[in-house]
Amino acid sequence: AATAGAARRSLFALEWTAAGSVSDLPVSNLLAVLGGEDRGVIQALRDAGFEVSTYSDPHCPGEAIERQAGLPETVLFDCASNRPDPAEATRELLARVLGAVQEWLSDERLAARQLVFLTRGAIAVGLGEEVGDLAAAAAWGLVRSAQIEHPDRFVLVDVDDGGEWPNGLRRALAIGESQVAIRAGKPHVARMAPALLPAADAPPSDEPPTILAREGTVLVTGATGELGSVLVEHLVARHGVR
Repeated sequence: AATAGAARRSLFALEWTAAGSVSDLPVSNLLAVLGGEDRGVIQALRDAGFEVSTYSDPHCPGEAIERQAGLPETVLFDCASNRPDPAEATRELLARVLGAVQEWLSDERLAARQLVFLTRGAIAVGLGEEVGDLAAAAAWGLVRSAQIEHPDRFVLVDVDDGGEWPNGLRRALAIGESQVAIRAGKPHVARMAPALLPAADAPPSDEPPTILAREGTVLVTGATGELGSVLVEHLVARHGVR
C-alpha cells in the first residue's frame, strides 16, 4: 500500500485465465502414454476418443520407435507416485522425470516430438485452490527448468479430479502453450496481470505490517553473486539493516 505512481503500476502477479476457443485447430487423436495404468489415465483417454499406445518403461521411447516403427507426435508421461510419504514420493518421481527428460533430449529421433508431463493437483489455479500433490509440484519446477533450456520440447499439463480433463487435454494440446492447467474440462493458461493491491488511501489493516527490524540482523542466503550484492547494498543503504 506504500507504493505509488509508476512503481505501483509496475507490480504484476501470475494468474491462470481460461484459454480462448480452439475448436478450429486440428489435434491428432494418436497418443503414446508412458505409465498411466494406476490412475486410470489410459482408460480415460480412450473413453475420450484417443487412440493410445502404452509403454511400461518411461525411459526408452527411442526403443519403442524401433519396435513399432514410430511414435505419435505427442507422448504423455504420467507423473504419478504411489508412495505415501511426500519426501519419498518426491525423490522417486523426480528421479523418473529427470531420467525421462535426459533420455528424451539424448535421442535425435525424438527431436520432432513433444513430451507432455501430466500431473494432478501440482499447482493452484483459482482462489481457494490448494496444491494437492507436492511431488508433482516439484516435477513442475524441474520441467520448467528444462523448458527454458529446450523450448518446444516439453509441455506441462495439470488436471483436476473431474472426469472432463481428457477432452480438455485435446484443447490444451491445440493451443500450443508450454504450461496448461485443465479445470472442469477447460484449459487455463498462465499470464502476467497487474497485481491487486489495496488503494493508497485505504484505511489501515488490522494486520501488523512487516518491517525489517533495524536492531536485528538480516540473513540473505545465496547472496554471493551480483544480484545478491545489489540486494544487500539496498537493504543496508535504504533500510539501515545489518
